[in-house]
Amino acid sequence: MFRYLAMSWNPLSEAQTDYAGRIQAAIASDGEWQLVLASARLHVYVTGCVGGINQAYGLPSGRGVVLGRLFRRKGTPEVADRNLQISMEEDARVVESDGRSLINEFWGRWIAFLKPQADEPLVLRDPTGTLPCFRMEVENVSLVFSWLEGVLRLLNVPSPPVNWAAVAAALVYRRLCGRETALEGVSQVLAGELMAMSQSSRSPRLLWSAADMARASGDAEPHRAVQMLRDSTTLCVRSWMSCYDDIVLRLSGGADSSILLGCLVVAPPTAGILCLNYHSPGS
Repeated sequence: MFRYLAMSWNPLSEAQTDYAGRIQAAIASDGEWQLVLASARLHVYVTGCVGGINQAYGLPSGRGVVLGRLFRRKGTPEVADRNLQISMEEDARVVESDGRSLINEFWGRWIAFLKPQADEPLVLRDPTGTLPCFRMEVENVSLVFSWLEGVLRLLNVPSPPVNWAAVAAALVYRRLCGRETALEGVSQVLAGELMAMSQSSRSPRLLWSAADMARASGDAEPHRAVQMLRDSTTLCVRSWMSCYDDIVLRLSGGADSSILLGCLVVAPPTAGILCLNYHSPGS
């Protein structure tokens, strides 16, 4: 399973530096994690990487790393680059824009950690929010991670207390839709949001939102808009297909899975496709 853990601390604080060192030692002794970005105040670790599916894309300047799967917006689904590397020019635009160019020039499922030269480290979650992204502080060291159980095991600390107000809200509304989680002290980085790793006066910024996209005016004729939607959907589906040798499609017979199947086979498939249909007798 692909997982990541990033930690940020103030190197001028002896207590934070000492605790960060203890975390590093625990991760090293675990033997499962790979260090993909290191600086005086930010370390990023990953485990479960698979090339072309979930991996680490380092910025050539060493000022950040993107975890997950990136696709360039310009390209064809049949030749998706499993060995994609961020260029020096793209690196400069990412750093200068505080990650906004990642959203403008790439798509996929990813989490980015950036370290501006004169500022604290930043985390940016991609607009799909596919990869989990949680944040908590332990001994004033900021942690950003995808899997809480692994963090608690590594740090050997008790589970955070239950946030009963959030549980009540989830029971009423069926889900929690903001930064708050059902555990005290554990928050969520929102999809499309840029946030400082540590507690600071720097407010989080939404670099992408569905509402902004919906408000944007479009002047395409209906038939052209239909074709653009079809092309974009096909591009996305077949780009993901190109990452795998074989695919299992849970085919329900409804609209969504049927559209997916149609996109997969609109041209000769690049992967083996097995459709699996769960059904009830007599339905």
